[in-house]
Amino acid sequence: MTDHVFNDWMDAPTDSGGPTTEEAAIIADYVSSLDLGVYKLPNLLIDMGHYLNQDSDLITVARAFSIFPLILERMGTEFSRQETHSLVEYFCARLENKDDVLNYRAGIYEVASSLHVLIKWKCFIPSDAGIVAMAVFGLANRSTFNDQRPTTRVKLYEVIDLLFKKYQAPLIRDVKVTPLILGLVSMAELEKNPSCLGILFPLYTHIGRNWQGYPLGDSDYDAIWESFIRYFPVTLGGAPQDPSIPSKELIKELLLQCVLSSHHYAKGAVPRFIDMLDTNTDLSANLKIEVLSTLAACVNSYPVPTIAEWSSKIWDALKFEIWNGENEDFIQGALEVLRATAASLGRSQDTWSTQTPMTEFAVAAATECKSRFHDSKKLYLVSSGRILHAIASGSSYAFHLVAKTVLPAMHVMWQDLKLPSEKKMLLTVYNHILDARLAQPQDDPQRDLLVRSFEGFRDGIVEVYFDAVSNIQQESSSSDLPFGVPAVEGLVLLFQIPSYLSAVEQGMIVQELNTILFSPPQDNDIRNAVLLSLQKISAMEPETFHEITLTNFIEKLPDTLSHSGVELKANLEIIAGHLQDLVEIACSRPCQRQLRNGTPINTASSYWHRNFDAMENKLLEKLDVVLQEKGQQEYANMILAAVCGGLQVFDANLNSTRINSSEPSPLNPKIGPYSYIVKALFQKVVQQKRSTSATYIGIKESFDEKFVQMIGRTAMWALRSDLTTPANSMLLNWNTLHPDQPSVIWTLFIPGLKDESLNDPQQNLQKGPADKCLANVLSVYLLAGHRLSEPSTEAPLRIEPAKVASSMIRNAISSESGSSRFSRMCMLWFLQLLVSKYRAASQPYTASNFDATLHQPLQVMAFEVEICATKSDQEIKNTYQTLAYFTAASIASFDHSMEPLVNMMIKALSDPKYGRRVGQSFRILLAKSEIMDKLNFCKIRALRFQKVVSLVVIPLQGAYASPMTSRMEKDNIVIALAGVLAYMEPELVADAFGFSSIMLEGCDSSDDFTKETFIHLLQVLIPLCPKDAESHLDTVIRLMTDRTHNTYDSPSDASVRCRAKALDVLMRLTEHLPVAGLLQRRARLMPELDLALDDCSRDVRVKAQVAKMKWLRLGTVI
Repeated sequence: MTDHVFNDWMDAPTDSGGPTTEEAAIIADYVSSLDLGVYKLPNLLIDMGHYLNQDSDLITVARAFSIFPLILERMGTEFSRQETHSLVEYFCARLENKDDVLNYRAGIYEVASSLHVLIKWKCFIPSDAGIVAMAVFGLANRSTFNDQRPTTRVKLYEVIDLLFKKYQAPLIRDVKVTPLILGLVSMAELEKNPSCLGILFPLYTHIGRNWQGYPLGDSDYDAIWESFIRYFPVTLGGAPQDPSIPSKELIKELLLQCVLSSHHYAKGAVPRFIDMLDTNTDLSANLKIEVLSTLAACVNSYPVPTIAEWSSKIWDALKFEIWNGENEDFIQGALEVLRATAASLGRSQDTWSTQTPMTEFAVAAATECKSRFHDSKKLYLVSSGRILHAIASGSSYAFHLVAKTVLPAMHVMWQDLKLPSEKKMLLTVYNHILDARLAQPQDDPQRDLLVRSFEGFRDGIVEVYFDAVSNIQQESSSSDLPFGVPAVEGLVLLFQIPSYLSAVEQGMIVQELNTILFSPPQDNDIRNAVLLSLQKISAMEPETFHEITLTNFIEKLPDTLSHSGVELKANLEIIAGHLQDLVEIACSRPCQRQLRNGTPINTASSYWHRNFDAMENKLLEKLDVVLQEKGQQEYANMILAAVCGGLQVFDANLNSTRINSSEPSPLNPKIGPYSYIVKALFQKVVQQKRSTSATYIGIKESFDEKFVQMIGRTAMWALRSDLTTPANSMLLNWNTLHPDQPSVIWTLFIPGLKDESLNDPQQNLQKGPADKCLANVLSVYLLAGHRLSEPSTEAPLRIEPAKVASSMIRNAISSESGSSRFSRMCMLWFLQLLVSKYRAASQPYTASNFDATLHQPLQVMAFEVEICATKSDQEIKNTYQTLAYFTAASIASFDHSMEPLVNMMIKALSDPKYGRRVGQSFRILLAKSEIMDKLNFCKIRALRFQKVVSLVVIPLQGAYASPMTSRMEKDNIVIALAGVLAYMEPELVADAFGFSSIMLEGCDSSDDFTKETFIHLLQVLIPLCPKDAESHLDTVIRLMTDRTHNTYDSPSDASVRCRAKALDVLMRLTEHLPVAGLLQRRARLMPELDLALDDCSRDVRVKAQVAKMKWLRLGTVI
């Protein structure tokens, strides 16, 4: 016995989300009792009987039955076969309702759910499947089915779906095929619910694919076809955001699978879709595209005999859609149907016999296209070429038939054509034919036949393209060469056909392309096509690049250039063009295969690098030759720029190539792929020197800082490449191979140095000399590009970050180094790298107490600021600039030194002589840096802006408000605030700073950057703080008109940019402030806007006109 009586279930509270706690307890009690056998199924039916009699209302009956599926699906022990059979018969009797009992109409969902569980049980008798199916079908026959809620119909469909798939054989044996089909179709007769169709359509698909061996007659297929095709085009479906209901796209796909499930539907599908494409049918664009895509899917799926029956009708229906079509989507859809037709007809083509369905289709279409060539070349030539491409791409036999039919006539036509425009169209058709040849799979069993067939047309095709290319050269000065681009594109297609061209012909093509490229003036389209072609050819056939293209380009680079100004400029422009073209050809695509003659000596990288490596080596050799001549620095810079730019372009393209391709392994994983470039460049400019006090590494006298900077950037790009790893890093490997030498950061790849003391003098630049300071530039870029290992450590580089950072502070402050402005900037970058990347201020230098004090960056900086009074004017300026760069790095990395450093800067604002300069240096704190960047693996915190608010903005606001602050200090504070607020997001500025009086004062600052910054902030804050802007409206208008007031007698103190931004502010007021207040001030503003209309700057005048119109339209309804 159970602990509950059935009345407990009837009285228990319900919840649409599932069984409540009380319901779950009752269900568990019944399940346990039934599993243990202490409570039997008849007992349950007897207990329910009181609620199932004829006097019970429908709601009560449904509630009583609702416990059944919940119990059945939770039971661990199934009923006996006899009990299950009895229960099934009882449920089916309720569904059949032969005596039309009223309360039998209730609980249909619960009965269906119970049957769905029972059918899954092992004790379910297969012969009962027919009884259940006919009971469900009976609901449809009496129209009871259509009256049910969607959830009930879904459950009934699930019952039928389970029966048809699990008990297919017994169903067909007991009920027969036709009654089953008619019963299912009757259920779907009025169905419009997406959830129901989501079950029905897959069931139709199952019948079409898996009932082929059963006796389905034409009438059965027709009944199913008529049942589902009426939903095409699909308009039903749930919202995309509701996953519980099948979407419209899913219903479309399920319906398509129905259409494709059996070839018996072809007789209905193909003519129906063809009729829908009739020009007299009014179809929407989306529907027409859907019809074409569905027809293509049918052609791809139906067997060859079926497609052969309809192929001619498909061709007749679609050819004019392509010839006369104007919508590209329709044309593409029609072409895809033709391609699918050819592919389907070619599936069973084991031999190339003369009379096959393929022959009839392909030859008929190709012959008709050939006749169209002569009807109107302008209208039909290119479109016919697209048709030929679609058909020929379908299979190798289709390609053979198309080529045999049209190519001889095309060769003759080429000889007769005179107009360049007609030649372009015919070459486009040739290109379509070649592209179709490339579309044939490499593993095609008929490949040998295809090769022999197409070989017969080789001479004629090659002659056509060579003739076209020779015409390009003869008329290179003409801008009317429309056939140039397709001719060049066709040469690349010829190249891609395996073993089609001889090595001599390949060489001739590449030479012709080179000649076109070197023959100015050129049409831009042709030039771009030639460059793209040489890129593809060089990647496919690297020998042609090494032996022809690269050789030709290097020959175009002279050893020396004339010193004459005009002639030098002209020559440099030509050389720059050649170098840019060479980089595009060699670096835009990785090489696709290894060289046939083997790998070059001393090569470490994979074959992807072959063309790039060859170009770099040749340019390095040419650079050596140029550097031997005097007065060729500008020419050398240009070659070096190509070396550097080529590396950057190639590495970037490798990153994009890796997305779709697997990179081959390097030949030597211990050598970086770009190491040879960096070392070769360093050896050209670096040498060991000796001063009066010590040996040092410096830059050779003949090189300027621009040349050195490009070498440094090349090293940085090479080191931070994804190809550089700890195993192949040139820095780490050099230090490992030379353990007795100073760090490579100081030796700069000069071998043979044994003097460990070089570590100290090389980083001490306070007394120069200038060439040593310039060599430090290379050290900076090496350190910037170096990828930190995890956990980060500087030990393999053999440098002491804290010690070097302290040295860089002193170097940057010194006024006796003789360094250039750029060299000194690199000292500051060096300091920033050490702080933000190598934690120089967080990891103290470990040495003797006295020595350690000298090399703690924070203490060194504090000391230098403290003794400013004893320094020269230049050194004081350098000190505060160094402090700003140090502080910027500390803030970026959230180093513990940032607070004392910021305090030093804030304190320095009160300096009467240098406070203004210190205020301007606050711009450095958040400005983007070329070197201190995430790309160089520096720690750049995302919350640094918020940190600056707490460290800088809030304290400066407090200092500004203090009555102890002088006017001069307040001016400096305003300048400092502008320096940091300029780089913050408007929302952060609004929260942290708001529409304060400081901002308004900043709009009147004597510092141009400050003035422009605060005017810009006004513009962006007005939408965020409209009430604050309204309260300061008069002040804002006055400040802005003071800036825009620019007359001969009273010139403005603002730059053109400031005046333009001030007008932007005035316009923004009209967009976000109440009209009433603006109208009161309009009369006073109009004269100022009229003055701005006469401003000397066109940009200001244009904005003044717009601003005036906005103010005049205030209060008008548009």
